Amino acid sequence: MRIAKLSINFSMGMQRSLGTLMTLKKY
Repeated sequence: MRIAKLSINFSMGMQRSLGTLMTLKKY
């Protein structure tokens, strides 16, 4: 269960970082 939670948190963090990078690239 812990591993699954970690993977989910990691994926969420990656998505957030990707979103911020995309917004930065736009400007």
